[in-house]
Amino acid sequence: MKKPKGFEQYLGEYGECLFDGWCGECVAWGFEITSHMGEEKFEKLRSQYLLECCYPTWYLIVKVLGHRAAVRKYGKVTDSVRGPRGGWKSETFGEEKFISKWVSPEWQERVDGINKPKRAKKVEEVVSVEVILEERKPTLLEGLRARGLTRFPELESVT
Repeated sequence: MKKPKGFEQYLGEYGECLFDGWCGECVAWGFEITSHMGEEKFEKLRSQYLLECCYPTWYLIVKVLGHRAAVRKYGKVTDSVRGPRGGWKSETFGEEKFISKWVSPEWQERVDGINKPKRAKKVEEVVSVEVILEERKPTLLEGLRARGLTRFPELESVT
């Protein structure tokens, strides 16, 4: 795997980067950021690639084990755990239980964008908007407006 042009001196060799916290299997591959590159270069790299921090180390991620790949590698889903409000907690593929977000079905579209770099930017944008729309709760003022209870007209002009 080739390192991104202009950043070769700051990156280590390609390899395993992130591991699942439950089973210990690798879920992301890429390059370790081995030296300080300055804020400007870091932001440029961040705008073009996925960077993940596994404290204290930063990684440039270029390949991720997604839900479909986990099914192919470990077997069909034998258990899926959701939280009290329906949020994804873990998935067991065959005998291997994973708690990493990357193998959750909800993250598959984003994983596809990472594993296919030509589409990565578009997929990242779409997923970000969808996540914001799904997870965003209305503000107090929006809730009051929806019920017709605003008594402060000066607040209406602020938003």
